[in-house]
Amino acid sequence: MFARLQLIRRVPGSRLLLTALCSLLLLPVVVAAATADQNVSQKTSSMAVDKDTGVITLHVDIEKSTIAEVKQSISTSCQATILINYQQLNTVASVEGTVENTMCGASSGDFELAISLKDPDGGDPKVLEFTEKWQRSDSQAVKFSGNYPIGDNAELLRVRARKLHCICTGAATN
Repeated sequence: MFARLQLIRRVPGSRLLLTALCSLLLLPVVVAAATADQNVSQKTSSMAVDKDTGVITLHVDIEKSTIAEVKQSISTSCQATILINYQQLNTVASVEGTVENTMCGASSGDFELAISLKDPDGGDPKVLEFTEKWQRSDSQAVKFSGNYPIGDNAELLRVRARKLHCICTGAATN
């Protein structure tokens, strides 16, 4: 922020200079009083007197700084564990499980279920991937279940949970 003041006095001789000097000395006090609730400091000031017209120009550069508080939401990573049970029911893999973490109560995250299948034609096993999300508002384990299509004549080899992510969404605890 810059403040400029142009003071016009048409006073002859030394009285003109005295008025200009008084104005130059009092200007920072006036500016400080006007901005008392803000953090303001004077950077530079200068005075010019036009000898022909008697115009006195005071120039004061003022620096203002403001402190802004940024509130961050409480969000920290946590370590969760997942336990799953699975079985093949004809053309689907039936999966049940729980997600737990002891680091915080309210939390959320996601994980990937990797379902490994034996190819019915005798080829290489293939893996189907499904991404699941979870969320809780207290410290209780999250239970989930689902049926995932595996196709006709496929043989379920195993189901694994991987890429488990956990974020505390409230105040973290130990």
